[in-house]
Amino acid sequence: MNTEKIRQAAGTFETPFYIFDTDALKDRVKNIREQLAGCADLCFAMKANPFLTNALSDVVDRFEICSPGEYHIYKKYQLPGNKIIYSGVYKDEETLSEALEDYTEEATYTIESEEHLRLIDQWTRDHGRTVNVLLRLTSGNQFGMDEELVCKIIGERENYPDIHIAGIHYFSGTQKHKLSKIQKELEKLDQFCLFLKEDFAFEVQQLEYGPGAGISYFPSDKNVLSTEEMVTGIREIIKNMQFQGTITLEMGRFLTAMCGSYFTAVKDIKCNKGENYVITDGGIHQLNYDGQLKGMYLPHLKQISGDVVHRIEPAAGTIPYTICGALCTVNDVICRQAPLHSPQKGDILIFERTGAYSVMEGMSLFLSRELPQVILYGEEDGFCVVRGHIKTEIYNS
Repeated sequence: MNTEKIRQAAGTFETPFYIFDTDALKDRVKNIREQLAGCADLCFAMKANPFLTNALSDVVDRFEICSPGEYHIYKKYQLPGNKIIYSGVYKDEETLSEALEDYTEEATYTIESEEHLRLIDQWTRDHGRTVNVLLRLTSGNQFGMDEELVCKIIGERENYPDIHIAGIHYFSGTQKHKLSKIQKELEKLDQFCLFLKEDFAFEVQQLEYGPGAGISYFPSDKNVLSTEEMVTGIREIIKNMQFQGTITLEMGRFLTAMCGSYFTAVKDIKCNKGENYVITDGGIHQLNYDGQLKGMYLPHLKQISGDVVHRIEPAAGTIPYTICGALCTVNDVICRQAPLHSPQKGDILIFERTGAYSVMEGMSLFLSRELPQVILYGEEDGFCVVRGHIKTEIYNS
Protein backbone atom coordinates (compact mmCIF):
# COMPACT_ATOMS: atom_id res chain seq x y z
CA MET A 1 0.00 0.00 0.00
CA ASN A 2 1.16 3.52 -0.69
CA THR A 3 1.31 6.29 1.93
CA GLU A 4 -2.12 7.64 0.98
CA LYS A 5 -3.76 4.25 1.55
CA ILE A 6 -1.92 3.81 4.84
CA ARG A 7 -3.30 7.13 6.09
CA GLN A 8 -6.75 6.21 4.80
CA ALA A 9 -6.73 2.91 6.67
CA ALA A 10 -5.50 4.55 9.88
CA GLY A 11 -8.30 7.11 9.69
CA THR A 12 -11.03 4.60 8.84
CA PHE A 13 -10.63 1.54 11.02
CA GLU A 14 -10.58 1.17 14.78
CA THR A 15 -7.30 -0.18 16.12
CA PRO A 16 -5.85 -2.67 16.59
CA PHE A 17 -6.14 -4.29 13.17
CA TYR A 18 -4.21 -6.18 10.53
CA ILE A 19 -4.14 -5.30 6.85
CA PHE A 20 -2.98 -7.84 4.30
CA ASP A 21 -2.14 -6.39 0.90
CA THR A 22 -3.31 -9.06 -1.52
CA ASP A 23 -1.88 -7.28 -4.56
CA ALA A 24 1.59 -7.23 -3.01
CA LEU A 25 1.13 -10.87 -1.98
CA LYS A 26 0.21 -12.04 -5.47
CA ASP A 27 3.04 -10.05 -7.05
CA ARG A 28 5.53 -11.66 -4.69
CA VAL A 29 4.25 -15.19 -5.28
CA LYS A 30 4.14 -14.70 -9.05
CA ASN A 31 7.73 -13.47 -8.98
CA ILE A 32 8.81 -16.53 -7.00
CA ARG A 33 6.93 -18.80 -9.41
CA GLU A 34 8.63 -17.21 -12.39
CA GLN A 35 12.05 -17.83 -10.88
CA LEU A 36 11.12 -21.47 -10.22
CA ALA A 37 9.45 -22.06 -13.60
CA GLY A 38 10.11 -25.57 -14.91
CA CYS A 39 11.88 -26.45 -11.69
CA ALA A 40 9.35 -26.68 -8.84
CA ASP A 41 5.71 -26.11 -7.97
CA LEU A 42 4.52 -24.05 -4.99
CA CYS A 43 2.41 -25.12 -2.01
CA PHE A 44 1.03 -22.65 0.54
CA ALA A 45 1.08 -23.81 4.16
CA MET A 46 -2.27 -22.45 5.36
CA LYS A 47 -1.15 -22.30 8.98
CA ALA A 48 0.87 -19.17 8.16
CA ASN A 49 -2.28 -17.16 7.43
CA PRO A 50 -5.56 -18.84 6.42
CA PHE A 51 -7.12 -15.43 5.67
CA LEU A 52 -5.02 -15.42 2.48
CA THR A 53 -6.17 -18.81 1.22
CA ASN A 54 -8.65 -17.54 -1.36
CA ALA A 55 -6.31 -14.75 -2.53
CA LEU A 56 -3.67 -17.37 -3.33
CA SER A 57 -6.01 -19.82 -5.06
CA ASP A 58 -4.88 -18.85 -8.57
CA VAL A 59 -1.16 -18.45 -7.90
CA VAL A 60 -0.11 -21.59 -6.00
CA ASP A 61 -0.34 -25.23 -7.01
CA ARG A 62 -1.26 -26.71 -3.65
CA PHE A 63 -2.43 -25.91 -0.14
CA GLU A 64 -1.12 -27.73 2.91
CA ILE A 65 -3.91 -28.32 5.44
CA CYS A 66 -3.09 -29.48 8.97
CA SER A 67 -6.30 -29.37 11.02
CA PRO A 68 -10.08 -29.81 10.84
CA GLY A 69 -10.47 -26.03 11.00
CA GLU A 70 -8.11 -25.43 8.10
CA TYR A 71 -9.90 -28.12 6.11
CA HIS A 72 -13.27 -26.44 6.64
CA ILE A 73 -11.83 -23.03 5.72
CA TYR A 74 -10.51 -24.50 2.47
CA LYS A 75 -13.81 -26.22 1.81
CA LYS A 76 -15.71 -22.95 2.43
CA TYR A 77 -13.92 -21.35 -0.51
CA GLN A 78 -14.92 -24.28 -2.77
CA LEU A 79 -11.39 -24.69 -4.04
CA PRO A 80 -10.43 -27.80 -6.05
CA GLY A 81 -9.60 -31.01 -4.22
CA ASN A 82 -6.53 -31.73 -6.33
CA LYS A 83 -4.75 -28.83 -4.64
CA ILE A 84 -5.04 -30.32 -1.13
CA ILE A 85 -2.14 -31.82 0.81
CA TYR A 86 -3.75 -33.03 4.03
CA SER A 87 -0.83 -33.11 6.45
CA GLY A 88 -0.38 -33.09 10.23
CA VAL A 89 0.96 -35.34 12.95
CA TYR A 90 -2.57 -36.01 14.27
CA LYS A 91 -5.46 -36.72 11.96
CA ASP A 92 -8.75 -37.27 13.71
CA GLU A 93 -10.76 -40.05 12.12
CA GLU A 94 -13.93 -37.98 11.69
CA THR A 95 -12.33 -35.13 9.70
CA LEU A 96 -10.08 -37.50 7.77
CA SER A 97 -13.11 -39.53 6.73
CA GLU A 98 -14.95 -36.34 5.72
CA ALA A 99 -12.04 -35.24 3.54
CA LEU A 100 -11.71 -38.70 2.01
CA GLU A 101 -15.42 -38.69 1.18
CA ASP A 102 -15.20 -35.21 -0.36
CA TYR A 103 -11.96 -35.52 -2.32
CA THR A 104 -11.01 -39.21 -2.49
CA GLU A 105 -9.11 -39.48 -5.76
CA GLU A 106 -8.18 -35.79 -5.91
CA ALA A 107 -6.50 -34.81 -2.66
CA THR A 108 -3.20 -36.14 -1.31
CA TYR A 109 -2.72 -37.18 2.31
CA THR A 110 0.47 -37.56 4.33
CA ILE A 111 1.07 -40.76 6.24
CA GLU A 112 3.15 -39.98 9.32
CA SER A 113 2.70 -43.15 11.35
CA GLU A 114 1.47 -46.71 11.21
CA GLU A 115 -1.80 -45.46 12.71
CA HIS A 116 -2.29 -43.09 9.76
CA LEU A 117 -1.60 -46.00 7.43
CA ARG A 118 -4.13 -48.16 9.25
CA LEU A 119 -6.84 -45.48 9.14
CA ILE A 120 -6.44 -44.77 5.43
CA ASP A 121 -6.07 -48.44 4.48
CA GLN A 122 -9.24 -49.32 6.39
CA TRP A 123 -11.13 -46.52 4.69
CA THR A 124 -10.05 -47.67 1.22
CA ARG A 125 -11.11 -51.24 1.99
CA ASP A 126 -14.49 -50.10 3.31
CA HIS A 127 -15.19 -47.83 0.34
CA GLY A 128 -13.32 -49.52 -2.53
CA ARG A 129 -11.67 -46.29 -3.63
CA THR A 130 -8.05 -45.28 -4.21
CA VAL A 131 -6.30 -42.68 -2.08
CA ASN A 132 -3.12 -40.77 -2.95
CA VAL A 133 -0.57 -40.45 -0.16
CA LEU A 134 2.89 -39.10 0.60
CA LEU A 135 5.03 -40.82 3.21
CA ARG A 136 6.44 -38.19 5.53
CA LEU A 137 10.07 -38.65 6.45
CA THR A 138 10.99 -37.41 9.92
CA SER A 139 13.69 -34.82 10.52
CA GLY A 140 14.21 -36.08 14.06
CA ASN A 141 11.05 -34.95 15.86
CA GLN A 142 7.45 -36.09 16.34
CA PHE A 143 6.58 -35.54 12.67
CA GLY A 144 6.86 -38.23 10.05
CA MET A 145 8.55 -41.62 10.22
CA ASP A 146 12.08 -43.01 10.27
CA GLU A 147 13.65 -44.17 7.02
CA GLU A 148 13.27 -47.78 8.17
CA LEU A 149 9.49 -47.51 8.56
CA VAL A 150 9.12 -45.65 5.26
CA CYS A 151 11.09 -48.43 3.56
CA LYS A 152 9.00 -51.10 5.29
CA ILE A 153 5.74 -49.55 4.04
CA ILE A 154 7.11 -49.23 0.52
CA GLY A 155 8.42 -52.80 0.62
CA GLU A 156 4.95 -54.01 1.65
CA ARG A 157 3.00 -51.69 -0.65
CA GLU A 158 1.27 -54.60 -2.40
CA ASN A 159 -0.58 -55.18 0.88
CA TYR A 160 -2.32 -51.84 0.37
CA PRO A 161 -3.78 -52.13 -3.14
CA ASP A 162 -5.94 -49.01 -2.91
CA ILE A 163 -3.28 -46.73 -1.45
CA HIS A 164 -1.26 -44.99 -4.14
CA ILE A 165 2.08 -43.93 -2.66
CA ALA A 166 2.92 -40.92 -4.79
CA GLY A 167 6.09 -39.88 -3.00
CA ILE A 168 7.84 -38.37 0.00
CA HIS A 169 7.12 -35.38 2.24
CA TYR A 170 9.82 -33.63 4.28
CA PHE A 171 10.08 -30.50 6.44
CA SER A 172 12.63 -29.79 9.16
CA GLY A 173 12.03 -26.23 10.36
CA THR A 174 11.66 -22.57 9.50
CA GLN A 175 13.69 -19.37 9.28
CA LYS A 176 16.69 -20.83 7.45
CA HIS A 177 18.87 -17.99 6.20
CA LYS A 178 21.63 -20.10 4.66
CA LEU A 179 21.34 -22.21 1.55
CA SER A 180 23.81 -24.75 2.90
CA LYS A 181 21.23 -26.49 5.11
CA ILE A 182 18.63 -26.54 2.33
CA GLN A 183 21.25 -28.00 0.00
CA LYS A 184 22.17 -30.68 2.54
CA GLU A 185 18.51 -31.65 2.99
CA LEU A 186 17.76 -31.81 -0.74
CA GLU A 187 20.89 -33.87 -1.36
CA LYS A 188 19.78 -36.26 1.38
CA LEU A 189 16.31 -36.54 -0.14
CA ASP A 190 17.81 -37.03 -3.59
CA GLN A 191 19.90 -39.95 -2.33
CA PHE A 192 16.95 -41.45 -0.45
CA CYS A 193 14.77 -41.37 -3.56
CA LEU A 194 17.57 -43.04 -5.52
CA PHE A 195 17.89 -45.69 -2.79
CA LEU A 196 14.15 -46.44 -2.97
CA LYS A 197 14.42 -46.88 -6.72
CA GLU A 198 17.44 -49.17 -6.60
CA ASP A 199 16.52 -51.30 -3.57
CA PHE A 200 12.72 -51.37 -3.74
CA ALA A 201 12.02 -50.72 -7.45
CA PHE A 202 9.95 -47.77 -6.27
CA GLU A 203 9.89 -44.60 -8.34
CA VAL A 204 9.15 -41.51 -6.27
CA GLN A 205 6.82 -39.38 -8.38
CA GLN A 206 6.38 -36.44 -6.02
CA LEU A 207 8.71 -34.82 -3.53
CA GLU A 208 6.97 -32.31 -1.24
CA TYR A 209 9.69 -30.30 0.49
CA GLY A 210 9.41 -27.43 2.96
CA PRO A 211 12.66 -25.47 2.68
CA GLY A 212 11.84 -23.18 5.61
CA ALA A 213 13.27 -20.20 3.72
CA GLY A 214 13.82 -17.30 6.08
CA ILE A 215 12.42 -13.78 6.24
CA SER A 216 14.29 -10.77 7.63
CA TYR A 217 12.15 -9.14 10.33
CA PHE A 218 14.61 -6.56 11.62
CA PRO A 219 16.61 -3.88 9.75
CA SER A 220 19.61 -4.85 11.88
CA ASP A 221 19.65 -8.41 10.48
CA LYS A 222 23.01 -9.24 8.95
CA ASN A 223 23.92 -11.58 6.09
CA VAL A 224 20.31 -12.30 5.16
CA LEU A 225 19.67 -13.46 1.62
CA SER A 226 17.31 -11.46 -0.54
CA THR A 227 14.22 -13.15 -1.94
CA GLU A 228 15.89 -13.50 -5.33
CA GLU A 229 19.09 -14.91 -3.83
CA MET A 230 17.13 -17.46 -1.80
CA VAL A 231 14.87 -18.58 -4.64
CA THR A 232 17.56 -18.73 -7.32
CA GLY A 233 19.80 -20.58 -4.88
CA ILE A 234 17.13 -23.22 -4.27
CA ARG A 235 16.50 -23.45 -8.01
CA GLU A 236 20.16 -24.20 -8.71
CA ILE A 237 20.27 -26.85 -5.99
CA ILE A 238 17.22 -28.56 -7.51
CA LYS A 239 18.74 -28.43 -11.00
CA ASN A 240 21.70 -30.44 -9.72
CA MET A 241 19.51 -33.22 -8.32
CA GLN A 242 19.16 -36.62 -9.97
CA PHE A 243 15.50 -36.77 -9.00
CA GLN A 244 13.27 -36.62 -12.08
CA GLY A 245 9.82 -36.40 -10.52
CA THR A 246 7.78 -33.36 -9.47
CA ILE A 247 9.16 -31.21 -6.67
CA THR A 248 6.77 -28.98 -4.73
CA LEU A 249 8.16 -26.36 -2.38
CA GLU A 250 5.93 -25.95 0.65
CA MET A 251 6.10 -22.40 1.99
CA GLY A 252 4.12 -20.23 4.39
CA ARG A 253 6.06 -17.42 6.04
CA PHE A 254 8.25 -16.87 2.97
CA LEU A 255 5.19 -16.20 0.79
CA THR A 256 3.03 -14.09 3.09
CA ALA A 257 5.08 -12.29 5.76
CA MET A 258 5.87 -9.25 3.64
CA CYS A 259 2.25 -8.43 2.76
CA GLY A 260 1.01 -7.77 6.30
CA SER A 261 0.85 -4.69 8.54
CA TYR A 262 -0.38 -4.45 12.13
CA PHE A 263 -1.86 -1.10 13.22
CA THR A 264 -2.04 -0.17 16.90
CA ALA A 265 -2.74 3.20 18.52
CA VAL A 266 -0.78 5.09 21.16
CA LYS A 267 -3.04 5.40 24.21
CA ASP A 268 -0.67 6.69 26.87
CA ILE A 269 2.85 8.08 27.26
CA LYS A 270 4.82 8.05 30.49
CA CYS A 271 8.31 8.11 31.99
CA ASN A 272 9.21 5.67 34.79
CA LYS A 273 12.62 5.92 36.45
CA GLY A 274 14.11 7.68 33.47
CA GLU A 275 12.73 5.33 30.80
CA ASN A 276 10.12 6.54 28.31
CA TYR A 277 7.11 4.31 27.68
CA VAL A 278 4.42 4.30 25.03
CA ILE A 279 1.32 2.25 25.86
CA THR A 280 -0.69 0.94 22.92
CA ASP A 281 -4.03 -0.83 22.53
CA GLY A 282 -2.27 -3.84 20.99
CA GLY A 283 0.38 -6.12 22.40
CA ILE A 284 2.51 -9.22 22.08
CA HIS A 285 -0.62 -11.40 22.03
CA GLN A 286 -1.29 -10.06 18.53
CA LEU A 287 2.22 -9.55 17.17
CA ASN A 288 4.75 -12.26 16.48
CA TYR A 289 8.24 -11.75 15.08
CA ASP A 290 10.26 -14.95 14.97
CA GLY A 291 13.54 -14.25 16.74
CA GLN A 292 12.26 -11.30 18.77
CA LEU A 293 13.50 -11.45 22.38
CA LYS A 294 11.53 -9.31 24.84
CA GLY A 295 11.43 -6.46 22.37
CA MET A 296 15.21 -6.16 22.01
CA TYR A 297 15.13 -5.75 18.22
CA LEU A 298 13.62 -2.85 16.29
CA PRO A 299 11.30 -4.25 13.58
CA HIS A 300 10.28 -2.52 10.37
CA LEU A 301 8.05 0.19 11.83
CA LYS A 302 6.16 3.31 10.79
CA GLN A 303 4.50 6.02 12.88
CA ILE A 304 1.57 8.17 11.79
CA SER A 305 1.43 11.55 13.53
CA GLY A 306 -1.36 13.67 12.13
CA ASP A 307 -0.96 13.48 8.36
CA VAL A 308 2.73 12.60 8.47
CA VAL A 309 3.96 9.01 8.06
CA HIS A 310 7.42 8.50 9.55
CA ARG A 311 9.72 5.58 8.88
CA ILE A 312 11.23 4.70 12.29
CA GLU A 313 14.97 4.27 12.02
CA PRO A 314 17.86 4.79 14.47
CA ALA A 315 19.09 8.39 14.24
CA ALA A 316 21.31 10.63 16.30
CA GLY A 317 19.50 12.90 18.73
CA THR A 318 16.25 10.91 18.85
CA ILE A 319 14.59 10.01 22.14
CA PRO A 320 14.05 6.26 22.59
CA TYR A 321 10.71 4.84 23.77
CA THR A 322 9.79 1.38 24.95
CA ILE A 323 6.60 0.35 23.17
CA CYS A 324 4.29 -1.75 25.32
CA GLY A 325 0.90 -3.31 24.81
CA ALA A 326 -2.27 -3.38 26.87
CA LEU A 327 -1.69 -6.67 28.71
CA CYS A 328 -1.30 -6.86 32.47
CA THR A 329 2.13 -8.48 32.35
CA VAL A 330 5.65 -7.05 32.34
CA ASN A 331 6.35 -9.31 29.35
CA ASP A 332 4.13 -7.20 27.09
CA VAL A 333 7.02 -5.31 25.53
CA ILE A 334 6.67 -5.00 21.76
CA CYS A 335 9.89 -3.07 21.18
CA ARG A 336 12.52 -1.38 23.34
CA GLN A 337 14.41 1.80 22.52
CA ALA A 338 12.32 2.71 19.48
CA PRO A 339 13.32 6.18 18.16
CA LEU A 340 9.78 7.52 17.77
CA HIS A 341 9.04 11.05 16.53
CA SER A 342 7.66 12.95 19.56
CA PRO A 343 4.79 10.47 20.04
CA GLN A 344 1.37 11.79 21.00
CA LYS A 345 -1.76 10.05 22.20
CA GLY A 346 -3.67 8.94 19.11
CA ASP A 347 -0.61 8.33 16.94
CA ILE A 348 -0.71 5.08 14.98
CA LEU A 349 2.19 2.63 14.99
CA ILE A 350 2.41 0.28 12.01
CA PHE A 351 4.41 -2.91 12.43
CA GLU A 352 5.32 -4.31 9.03
CA ARG A 353 6.07 -7.82 7.74
CA THR A 354 3.27 -9.32 9.82
CA GLY A 355 1.57 -11.34 7.09
CA ALA A 356 2.54 -14.69 8.62
CA TYR A 357 1.63 -16.12 12.01
CA SER A 358 0.96 -12.88 13.93
CA VAL A 359 -2.76 -13.14 13.24
CA MET A 360 -2.74 -16.83 14.23
CA GLU A 361 -0.19 -17.26 17.01
CA GLY A 362 -0.11 -15.66 20.41
CA MET A 363 -2.06 -15.51 23.66
CA SER A 364 -5.30 -14.46 21.99
CA LEU A 365 -7.53 -15.14 25.00
CA PHE A 366 -5.21 -13.73 27.67
CA LEU A 367 -6.99 -11.06 29.74
CA SER A 368 -10.09 -11.46 27.55
CA ARG A 369 -8.97 -8.73 25.14
CA GLU A 370 -10.79 -8.38 21.83
CA LEU A 371 -9.42 -10.06 18.74
CA PRO A 372 -8.26 -7.44 16.22
CA GLN A 373 -10.00 -6.71 12.96
CA VAL A 374 -8.62 -8.36 9.83
CA ILE A 375 -8.74 -6.37 6.60
CA LEU A 376 -7.73 -7.34 3.07
CA TYR A 377 -6.64 -4.66 0.62
CA GLY A 378 -6.41 -4.76 -3.16
CA GLU A 379 -6.44 -1.88 -5.59
CA GLU A 380 -9.45 -3.25 -7.46
CA ASP A 381 -11.69 -3.97 -4.43
CA GLY A 382 -10.22 -1.53 -1.90
CA PHE A 383 -10.44 -2.40 1.81
CA CYS A 384 -12.51 -5.42 2.80
CA VAL A 385 -13.12 -6.30 6.46
CA VAL A 386 -13.09 -10.11 6.64
CA ARG A 387 -13.21 -10.23 10.44
CA GLY A 388 -14.42 -7.54 12.79
CA HIS A 389 -13.33 -7.09 16.38
CA ILE A 390 -14.39 -10.15 18.38
CA LYS A 391 -14.99 -10.06 22.12
CA THR A 392 -13.33 -12.99 23.86
CA GLU A 393 -14.84 -12.92 27.33
CA ILE A 394 -17.49 -15.40 26.13
CA TYR A 395 -14.72 -17.97 25.66
CA ASN A 396 -13.33 -17.41 29.15
CA SER A 397 -16.47 -17.79 31.24
